[in-house]
Amino acid sequence: MAGWLGAIGGAVGGVIGGVAGGLAGGARGVARIAFGLEDDAGENDFYEQRARVDQVLQFFERDYYKYEGYVPDHARLEKLRVEYYNCVNAADFQSEIIAQLVDELLELRGALRDTIDAASRKEIGIKLAHARLDLGERKSKRRQKERDRMRLLETLSPLISEIKMQRWLEEQES
Repeated sequence: MAGWLGAIGGAVGGVIGGVAGGLAGGARGVARIAFGLEDDAGENDFYEQRARVDQVLQFFERDYYKYEGYVPDHARLEKLRVEYYNCVNAADFQSEIIAQLVDELLELRGALRDTIDAASRKEIGIKLAHARLDLGERKSKRRQKERDRMRLLETLSPLISEIKMQRWLEEQES
């Protein structure tokens, strides 16, 4: 499924960012499914991709089972994990909406340039102003979720470090 969506997204994104790059990325996803290199469940889902650059997500997605015995308070860590994932999801959702609004904004600007009729220009101008307001609002929401995520990092990072350190010390003793 991810490959098919990648092909569609690649083709659409390719129009803006260069047809060759978008189609090549989409074709790669389709080829991975066609040759059985990726299942429809999507082994490279959103969190897997983010885990490559986000150490907290990497801990929860890849390493948690290794350190589970060293967690002092499972309920607290689970609560923090859910909050962190909610912040990541919310910021990503806002980014998706921002991308849609930018596309709408570009489309409206093009329509405004092509319109001669004063009444139509006024209507498009109003839609353009609304799109700008929506864009600013979404950017503010995304910024707030990123701040919340950073605040959670102040709590999660030392906690994860302590968990990993406990395991390392135990391994050094053996």
